Amino acid sequence: MVDFSKAEQTKNHKFSFEKTINSLYEHLEGLRKDYLAQWELVEKHRKERAAMVEQLMKVVKEEKIKLATPLNRCNHEELMNEMAEVLPTLTPEVQDKVKPLIQEIDNKYVSIQNEAEKLEKIFIDLSDIRLKEADYEDEVIFMPKKRPKDPTDEIIEKEKTYPSIIENNDLVYKANTIEKDTNMSNTIAEEIESILSSDVPLLKPQEEVIEVKEPEVEDIPYTLHNGITFIEIAENVYGNKNLWEDLYRYGPNRDIIDRKAQEYNVDVETAVNSPTVLDNVELVLPTELTYIEKA
Repeated sequence: MVDFSKAEQTKNHKFSFEKTINSLYEHLEGLRKDYLAQWELVEKHRKERAAMVEQLMKVVKEEKIKLATPLNRCNHEELMNEMAEVLPTLTPEVQDKVKPLIQEIDNKYVSIQNEAEKLEKIFIDLSDIRLKEADYEDEVIFMPKKRPKDPTDEIIEKEKTYPSIIENNDLVYKANTIEKDTNMSNTIAEEIESILSSDVPLLKPQEEVIEVKEPEVEDIPYTLHNGITFIEIAENVYGNKNLWEDLYRYGPNRDIIDRKAQEYNVDVETAVNSPTVLDNVELVLPTELTYIEKA
């Protein structure tokens, strides 16, 4: 806590606050400009595609082509399916009119999707802005939250370790290691080992997976970190990324994830795919989870 009874520290505090506010204004203005410029590009592609669809509808009307669903009511996939079905029934002359339009519409749709991904990234960058307070004797500094840099980043690629749980209530843990630095004192594997009871051995890289029976263990607390996403847990631990919804609804996970999604102003699906929204969040992993394919 800053000692506000001292004039110099009080002034430093105010200066730091105003400097941070100005920095945030500049950063937000940069994001706004980037977003609006990218939005204009997406909108340009959208309008061009809409004009192409109008032109195709005109040809359909002139040539009296029968469609199951009017093109103005179709999304892109439905439009392409409609035209694919009727194309073989058209005369070569009409096909020569229709085929180029269909191809242009499809190409323009791809352009829209590609540019829209950049638009979404800018929005996620906005949601990642958080304020972190650090108190010092002479000043308080506020800064946008950034992911801490791993000191080994420039030496080795980060290790991602997933707990593997399953098969006949046997509890198994294995480390999927890219490359491990023997000098690291606190690796992800060691953190997971600390979660387990001392009777459960930690598997070393390239060793055969050893199964250790722990019939009494039902739930495993696990903290997402080191860039591991919730979707990756579903895929790498339970073998099917579609299980993320069941895992999301399990135990306290829904409430925890919903709160973090609300905090970052994103939807749940964005949160479970993000390496930052659920970073350092502890969730509960069940020892059994079965995916039932929906009809």
